[in-house]
Amino acid sequence: MPEVGQHCPHLGLQGDRHQVFLVPNPRHRCHVAGQPERVAEAHQGATCLTSSYRRCPRLAKARTPAGAALTGAPAAARDLPARYPNLRAMPQKRPARRPVTMIEVMVLGLVTSIVMAGCFVGYVMVHRMQVGPGMQAVAAVVTAPMVAAQSVTAEPSPTSEPALASTAPPATATLVPPLAPPTSIPEPDLPANAPANWPPAQSPPTRLTIARIGLDVPVLTVTTKVVQQGGRAREVWGDVPNAGGFHYTSAYPGNAGNTVINGHRDIQGGVFRHLDRVAVGDEIVLYVGDVAYAYQVTEIL
Repeated sequence: MPEVGQHCPHLGLQGDRHQVFLVPNPRHRCHVAGQPERVAEAHQGATCLTSSYRRCPRLAKARTPAGAALTGAPAAARDLPARYPNLRAMPQKRPARRPVTMIEVMVLGLVTSIVMAGCFVGYVMVHRMQVGPGMQAVAAVVTAPMVAAQSVTAEPSPTSEPALASTAPPATATLVPPLAPPTSIPEPDLPANAPANWPPAQSPPTRLTIARIGLDVPVLTVTTKVVQQGGRAREVWGDVPNAGGFHYTSAYPGNAGNTVINGHRDIQGGVFRHLDRVAVGDEIVLYVGDVAYAYQVTEIL
């Protein structure tokens, strides 16, 4: 049995280089090179755990200048654990962080405010342009199977020429199966006794015609309704099958303001299936009973 204090000071355990068993043990490691290395139990019993450890080849190699260069530490530093068993390395202090300046704080706050304002404006615009599930709002480019037609000015000119108007067939990514070309219908004839300037309508439109795409459909007034989307209640515009839906809050034909009519594109009759074929200069006619209000497309949004 080896005597206490006669073992190699570089012999220890994997996690504690200062703890050692007095008999050969597979858990022993040699720390002479700085990193723990395995030691054969036979070598432990013959050298490491006896006073003969001073003649250990590993220890002799570590004490040479070449060994010191390989281990990266001077020989005097390697001998310190043997001379002072309780010696511990001092923890390294982290460099102090650079303090944040007031200008950086102000810039960060400004950027945060701009981002939040942009998110709020985007949310408001999306909420106001939404007209219902499966529908599209005028001038809003979204993917949905419905669109809405909207007149830009409502008062026809005194010569009964069509006033400024537009339709908005937004681009959509919905794949629509090929449909047969629409059947052309003749240009709508205004009543023979029509006055030179129709007075503003006092009731909503009842009929919509667009000769370019062969459209001639009734128009019904729609209001808003509340639907559940994603677990939240949302107010959207209603819709009607096989007809146009006049938004009851928009302007009557011949009145100042915008006249908004929505409709389906590929379901429930698909009254607006060919709305994307309307071109600048085409005529759109709204009827209030037998009174016709003609408009002309001046811009495609």
